[in-house]
Amino acid sequence: MTSYRTPAPGLLHLTKTADSVVGAIVKAGGHPIIVGGSIRDALLTLAVPNVKTFPTPKDIDIEVHGLVDPKLLVDKLSTVGTTFHRGTFFPITAVHAEGEDFDVSVAPSVQSTSEENVISALSRRDFTINSMAWDPQTQELVDPFNGRVDMQNGVLRHTSELFSDDPLRVLRGMQFAGRFGFAFAPETLAVCEQLAREIEQIGGIEKVISAERIWEEWRKLARRGDHMVSALTALRLSGWLRFFPELEATIGVEQDIRWHAEGDVWTHLSLAAEEAARAATRDALSDTDREVAVFGALVHDFGKVTHTRFEDDRITSRGHAAAGVEPALAFLSRIGAPQSLADRVGPVVREHMSHIGIGQPTRSQVRRLMRRLGGRASLRDWARVVDADCLGRGVSAKESPASLWLDVARDVSVELTPRAGFLTGNHLISAGLTPGPEFAAILHAALDAQDDGDIYDQGSALDWFGHWQRLQSVYPRNLILAGIVGSTAYDLNTADSDRDYLGLFFFSAEELLGLDRPQESIVSHEPDAQFHELAKFLNLALKCNPTASELLWLERYEVRTEWGDRLVDLRSAFLSESLVRGSFLGYASAQCEAWQKRVASQATSNASPPPADDGRLAKNKRHMFRVLEQGHRLNVTGDLHLRVENRDWYLEILPTLSDEAVLAEFRRRAQDFQDSASVLPEEPQREAVNSFLIEARKSFLG
Repeated sequence: MTSYRTPAPGLLHLTKTADSVVGAIVKAGGHPIIVGGSIRDALLTLAVPNVKTFPTPKDIDIEVHGLVDPKLLVDKLSTVGTTFHRGTFFPITAVHAEGEDFDVSVAPSVQSTSEENVISALSRRDFTINSMAWDPQTQELVDPFNGRVDMQNGVLRHTSELFSDDPLRVLRGMQFAGRFGFAFAPETLAVCEQLAREIEQIGGIEKVISAERIWEEWRKLARRGDHMVSALTALRLSGWLRFFPELEATIGVEQDIRWHAEGDVWTHLSLAAEEAARAATRDALSDTDREVAVFGALVHDFGKVTHTRFEDDRITSRGHAAAGVEPALAFLSRIGAPQSLADRVGPVVREHMSHIGIGQPTRSQVRRLMRRLGGRASLRDWARVVDADCLGRGVSAKESPASLWLDVARDVSVELTPRAGFLTGNHLISAGLTPGPEFAAILHAALDAQDDGDIYDQGSALDWFGHWQRLQSVYPRNLILAGIVGSTAYDLNTADSDRDYLGLFFFSAEELLGLDRPQESIVSHEPDAQFHELAKFLNLALKCNPTASELLWLERYEVRTEWGDRLVDLRSAFLSESLVRGSFLGYASAQCEAWQKRVASQATSNASPPPADDGRLAKNKRHMFRVLEQGHRLNVTGDLHLRVENRDWYLEILPTLSDEAVLAEFRRRAQDFQDSASVLPEEPQREAVNSFLIEARKSFLG
């Protein structure tokens, strides 16, 4: 008979407790053979360069061969440690002693010799890399299926035709691919594909494998695997991706090559999950934190399946973050993930784009993000997925902004968790309001104001509520979108700054269809607010009017309905290179001319001393540079960043510059803007905007 044994002295370093377990088996008349992952892991460890010591396994599986009395075996094992039994079809005696765990099973004697029994037992194991054994008495490696060669070649090959007895082994192979970077052998892929077809015919994977067992393999992959690309490739090639349709749907979903040169959404998610896994290993994350990072990265762009659009020479996916929550949660449920994981991953998926359009986040922005994450998902959970999203792009990988948000969160004034609201329902009742659905909207708006620093105690909360009531009195009917624009949005506000509100609304049926022409704009001065009817606003925005454009690119809104959401998602459709250059440069130049005229007027005034500056000169200077900065960034990035990059330059340095220096700096920046290469399309998407208007009005008019 061919021998499959080779000398392997000390392949495993057995502790005194392990030696005692082996000795107890021998005393019971058995022949102990150590099998399973400990052999595989020992050989993998020794294959690492410069590793000289033999590994000590944490958990050991031992098969007992030979004719042995099960009762006597248990009696002998009980002298070593605590024993208990589990398993029905394959009974196992578990031994716990000195903090170590051992699984001991008696191999059935189905062959004529002990060696044949060992080989027969190994043939029932899943892959050849797991079908090796080590004889602690003879110090020999038993490898009848060339598992060591397959391991050296990175191959996952099924051991025998018995592989199909347990279909879960395909997912176990995916898990091993993720842990070791291995790939299925061609003949094993054929077996996996055949299993997939058979399972599909009888109604799906849930008919043959319990959710608990499915989750066990996905969980091990997330907790132990750094090679997520290999794992997902194995899943796809095996034909088993069909059982996870939310993930399968990402194959072939194109992305804009300017931001995602790596390829389709499937490729991006594979790379992102791998980046998350490797970062988790580097940072030694806990098992649960690692699961959130890896699964969060894997599912974060599921919304692109339904929200990817082709617009001229660009590919967009506006709104995909929010749209991705439902399929992400469906996938997690399908793989049997616990609700606690879904509760953390869902908010991270919804908010993973929250950093877009923001350079350096403010404390209030960080607070609001933490509040939106809901307390279950942490800012660190969010940051890890954002990091993976930015890095999992192949050659187009970019630096992640997440660290900027974490830096702000470390400031003690932000606090680790969102604060409770100072304004309460009792305050609203005292003001004469009747409890109802409106309460939640008011209190939510108050929390936003608290995060912004406008509310900092009970007194300021009541002041804010009084202002809120006055604002409601000037809101037009059918308001769909409104927010604070101007210096507050630019982060140029000071203690004396007013708050300017801009919004848009629908005409009612009577106003739109009636004899008298309705008012297209509504203006209020207490508080300062301006509201445009939808059609008028859309025409202003199609001209890339800087003031109108602000409303579509705000970081937060006072009012944002479903139609407001859809309009914000459409904001890139209003952009064109020529209109952005002409509108923003034109507005900035107009501010510069106004500033020059006021400077000249002061210089020629007969008054002695000259009349005091009423603040308009300073405003003109700030706004002419601010519009240049916003337009330039919009032109080269495709995103309108309202908040200026360097607040101190505007408020502290700019006022100290001479008039000549101001004019020279303005001309330099204007020329830089004019010369910049643009990522914007040549023309806005008027048809898309018009379709939105028609659909919105039809819906609103019923």
